Amino acid sequence: MKKPDSLVFVSIIVPVYNREDTIMRTLHSIFDQIYRPIELILVDNNSQDRSYETCKDFQDKYSHIFFRIKVIQETKKGANAARNAGLAIATGEYIMFFDSDDIMYNDCVANVVGDLIIEKFPTATAYPFFIKFPDGTLSRRPHIYSKKPADQLYTTIIPTHGICIKREMLNEIGPWDEQLERWQDLEFGFRALLHIKDLNWFTAKPLYEVQYHDDSISGNSYFTDHEKLYASLIKIDAVIKEQVESKHKRKQQRALCYKICSVASQIRKEGHPELGNIYLQKALQHLPKSRRRLATCLLHFQFNYEGKGGRGFWKIARILI
Repeated sequence: MKKPDSLVFVSIIVPVYNREDTIMRTLHSIFDQIYRPIELILVDNNSQDRSYETCKDFQDKYSHIFFRIKVIQETKKGANAARNAGLAIATGEYIMFFDSDDIMYNDCVANVVGDLIIEKFPTATAYPFFIKFPDGTLSRRPHIYSKKPADQLYTTIIPTHGICIKREMLNEIGPWDEQLERWQDLEFGFRALLHIKDLNWFTAKPLYEVQYHDDSISGNSYFTDHEKLYASLIKIDAVIKEQVESKHKRKQQRALCYKICSVASQIRKEGHPELGNIYLQKALQHLPKSRRRLATCLLHFQFNYEGKGGRGFWKIARILI
């Protein structure tokens, strides 16, 4: 085997919080990667169970020159703070982020690196995944293999764990926003797509499993978390406003309005129509002047259609809005 520094060196950053019961399954799925070298950075984020000790035990048992394991603690609350702490000590040429309860297929990193080599080392490669439900069934999440920032707002095309990025590009994109508590990947992915001009997609097959369970922040209701969700959208709005006027900027503005309206319609669906209507009005207020009449009609339709349980409207919205 070649020396580690003669190959593509990949750092994988995993925030850990109270995952004592599931973390070993995740860690072994990363250790079982057929590709080397890998740097695994585990960032414990104030766990109240034995997650930190479990990570340290794993480090003691499995760390070596081709699979370097770093375990640190970040006391500032939140996965974003943990990701930033891990990024600060990462030494890999490319960075991957992963969650502490998900599963990598053993050829995940090999496929990613192979894709990077074939495409002559683009700034980033993105890749699809499966969602695994408690009954064991797998569902392939619908993906748009797109490079457009607006598409991130119609359906999250760059989730936390679905992209491998050059470490130097992350300095340009900026850190994870530690003030955000929901839709952090939506906001981070949007900024990433604004900066990455040569994103490549690995489309052959999903490379990992996201474990769907109740003990997940993404399972919280829109009504319960509406302020947290909207905070992420306001951050994205600020990034859009910084751009010069163009058709791409206006497309992003309309996509943002769609996303605000999706919050409105889901709140309505959960039985809170008055609050839902408030968010519908927020969506309408953000619309740019161009194509405003058509977009207004479509957002009203979205609010009623999705608010009554309709699905898949994003496929129409990204074309017409």
